[in-house]
Amino acid sequence: MKLKFAILFLIASNFLFGQKNQEHITRTYNFQLNTTGIPFSNYKELKNSRDIKIDSVGSIIIKSDTLIYVTGLPKMNGVKVNYEPKDSIFLETYKNLVYDKVNLNKTKKNKNLPTMKIWKEEIKVYFDSTVTNKNKRELVKLMKFIDKEIDSLKIKIVNSKEKSNYFIYFLNKPSDIDWDTRIKDKDGCYISWNDKQQIYKCTMKIDTKIIFNEKEQLMLMKKHFIWSLGYFSFLKDRDCKSFLSNCVSLDKELTNEDLELLKYHYSYGICKGTDLETFEQNHRSAKKSLEKNPNGEYYFMHN
Repeated sequence: MKLKFAILFLIASNFLFGQKNQEHITRTYNFQLNTTGIPFSNYKELKNSRDIKIDSVGSIIIKSDTLIYVTGLPKMNGVKVNYEPKDSIFLETYKNLVYDKVNLNKTKKNKNLPTMKIWKEEIKVYFDSTVTNKNKRELVKLMKFIDKEIDSLKIKIVNSKEKSNYFIYFLNKPSDIDWDTRIKDKDGCYISWNDKQQIYKCTMKIDTKIIFNEKEQLMLMKKHFIWSLGYFSFLKDRDCKSFLSNCVSLDKELTNEDLELLKYHYSYGICKGTDLETFEQNHRSAKKSLEKNPNGEYYFMHN
């Protein structure tokens, strides 16, 4: 109930305080303390909830929508960011990337449904001495480019493993230490996240005793790094050169379409940490609100 309530309150408060051209309404409500205007349908649901007690102190009608003037809702702290609308084709691609929507019906019985995962804190990368200089140099170029292009994603290289939260190592000979045996394959990543679906740690391994082609090593390092930015599902029917494609190729690059998806994933015009159902409900509510109030704005609150 907590997650659902947070979304409902978000929609309600945004609906009222997001109006650009309703200055007389904004002034009236802002002068009242500890009060909020929420749509009637949301008011009914919250009123029936056992988790919170709210009181109605009046109502107002805006373009056929009744807003109930209430007290008792908790104050929401954080940063307010405008909703970022996208067309349906882009959203379907994004949902397949983040939630593996194409195959989700097969896993619905599984309680651990996919959720949106991001790095909230700065990524601090440490390269083990086993990583070749050329591979390190080329991967750092990609990291710096992503860091520059995506405002809310920060990446830096650190000079010790202890200072890092992202560790990259190679297995070049039998005596090299396999630092993370949870990575069972010859290459891959192992990532960790908290209960807010925020990734906070990652290890990447490349076994060069098996993958001896340097070009393949570099391609895999880049692909694994991009994958680790969101625990993504690789996409079918996508240009094979894309790093987000499930197609096997040595000639991959970060395409403009890849970058747009990554930017959207790290934008704050969408709610973070959600499952697919909540993500879709947020978009339906936002679009419905903006259709009824084309001069209004719709916000998400982030801590």
